[in-house]
Amino acid sequence: MSRRPGHQGRYVGPIGDLHVQSYMGLKQGERIPLHKHDVHHVSYLGAGAMRLTVAGKALEIEAPNFILVDKDHEHELEALEDGTDWLCLFPFDGTSSGDTMRSSLGANVIDPLRET
Repeated sequence: MSRRPGHQGRYVGPIGDLHVQSYMGLKQGERIPLHKHDVHHVSYLGAGAMRLTVAGKALEIEAPNFILVDKDHEHELEALEDGTDWLCLFPFDGTSSGDTMRSSLGANVIDPLRET
Protein backbone atom coordinates (compact mmCIF):
# COMPACT_ATOMS: atom_id res chain seq x y z
CA MET A 1 0.00 0.00 0.00
CA SER A 2 1.25 3.49 -0.75
CA ARG A 3 0.42 6.64 1.21
CA ARG A 4 0.63 10.22 -0.03
CA PRO A 5 1.54 12.90 2.52
CA GLY A 6 -1.42 15.11 3.33
CA HIS A 7 -3.89 12.62 1.85
CA GLN A 8 -3.89 9.28 3.63
CA GLY A 9 -2.00 10.52 6.66
CA ARG A 10 -4.31 12.05 9.26
CA TYR A 11 -4.11 15.77 9.92
CA VAL A 12 -4.36 15.97 13.70
CA GLY A 13 -4.59 19.73 13.62
CA PRO A 14 -2.83 22.55 15.33
CA ILE A 15 -1.15 21.86 18.63
CA GLY A 16 0.31 25.08 19.99
CA ASP A 17 2.37 26.61 17.18
CA LEU A 18 2.60 23.38 15.19
CA HIS A 19 0.66 21.56 12.51
CA VAL A 20 0.67 17.81 13.22
CA GLN A 21 0.28 15.10 10.57
CA SER A 22 0.10 11.49 11.77
CA TYR A 23 0.77 8.17 10.13
CA MET A 24 -0.27 5.62 12.75
CA GLY A 25 -0.22 1.84 12.53
CA LEU A 26 1.79 1.65 9.32
CA LYS A 27 2.39 -1.87 8.11
CA GLN A 28 5.80 -3.16 7.05
CA GLY A 29 6.52 -1.96 3.52
CA GLU A 30 4.06 0.96 3.57
CA ARG A 31 5.66 4.10 2.19
CA ILE A 32 5.35 7.83 2.36
CA PRO A 33 6.61 8.67 -1.15
CA LEU A 34 9.36 11.09 -2.13
CA HIS A 35 8.40 14.68 -1.29
CA LYS A 36 9.80 17.89 0.18
CA HIS A 37 8.58 20.80 2.28
CA ASP A 38 9.27 24.52 2.21
CA VAL A 39 9.77 24.60 6.01
CA HIS A 40 12.09 22.79 8.40
CA HIS A 41 10.24 20.18 10.41
CA VAL A 42 10.73 17.60 13.09
CA SER A 43 9.24 14.14 12.91
CA TYR A 44 8.71 11.74 15.78
CA LEU A 45 8.95 7.99 15.39
CA GLY A 46 6.89 6.76 18.32
CA ALA A 47 6.71 3.03 17.58
CA GLY A 48 8.30 0.57 15.19
CA ALA A 49 11.06 1.35 12.72
CA MET A 50 11.42 3.36 9.51
CA ARG A 51 13.86 3.71 6.67
CA LEU A 52 14.23 7.43 5.97
CA THR A 53 15.95 8.48 2.77
CA VAL A 54 17.00 12.15 2.59
CA ALA A 55 18.99 13.55 -0.33
CA GLY A 56 19.73 9.98 -1.43
CA LYS A 57 21.07 8.89 1.98
CA ALA A 58 19.15 6.08 3.71
CA LEU A 59 19.00 5.65 7.49
CA GLU A 60 17.20 2.94 9.43
CA ILE A 61 15.69 4.42 12.58
CA GLU A 62 14.06 2.66 15.54
CA ALA A 63 11.52 4.20 17.90
CA PRO A 64 11.49 6.29 19.92
CA ASN A 65 13.36 9.06 18.11
CA PHE A 66 13.00 12.63 16.90
CA ILE A 67 14.24 13.31 13.35
CA LEU A 68 15.00 16.71 11.83
CA VAL A 69 14.29 17.17 8.13
CA ASP A 70 15.62 20.40 6.66
CA LYS A 71 13.43 22.34 4.25
CA ASP A 72 13.76 21.81 0.51
CA HIS A 73 15.32 18.33 0.87
CA GLU A 74 13.51 15.49 -0.84
CA HIS A 75 12.80 12.59 1.48
CA GLU A 76 10.79 9.38 1.58
CA LEU A 77 9.96 6.84 4.25
CA GLU A 78 9.24 3.14 4.48
CA ALA A 79 7.89 1.29 7.52
CA LEU A 80 10.17 -1.59 8.48
CA GLU A 81 7.74 -3.13 10.99
CA ASP A 82 4.00 -3.48 11.42
CA GLY A 83 2.58 -0.98 13.91
CA THR A 84 4.96 1.86 13.03
CA ASP A 85 3.78 5.30 14.22
CA TRP A 86 5.20 8.48 12.62
CA LEU A 87 4.28 12.11 13.34
CA CYS A 88 5.34 15.16 11.31
CA LEU A 89 5.47 18.46 13.21
CA PHE A 90 5.51 21.68 11.18
CA PRO A 91 5.75 25.23 12.55
CA PHE A 92 2.80 27.43 11.50
CA ASP A 93 4.83 30.33 10.23
CA GLY A 94 7.86 28.47 8.92
CA THR A 95 10.24 30.80 10.75
CA SER A 96 11.94 28.15 12.87
CA SER A 97 15.33 27.50 11.34
CA GLY A 98 16.95 24.10 11.21
CA ASP A 99 19.63 25.44 13.59
CA THR A 100 16.98 26.58 16.09
CA MET A 101 15.38 23.15 16.00
CA ARG A 102 18.79 21.46 16.35
CA SER A 103 19.69 23.53 19.40
CA SER A 104 16.25 22.98 21.00
CA LEU A 105 16.45 19.21 20.64
CA GLY A 106 20.19 18.94 21.26
CA ALA A 107 21.52 15.40 21.25
CA ASN A 108 17.97 14.03 21.21
CA VAL A 109 17.52 14.35 17.45
CA ILE A 110 18.64 12.36 14.42
CA ASP A 111 19.83 14.75 11.74
CA PRO A 112 20.12 12.77 8.48
CA LEU A 113 22.15 15.42 6.67
CA ARG A 114 24.72 15.50 9.50
CA GLU A 115 24.87 11.79 10.35
CA THR A 116 28.22 10.17 9.64
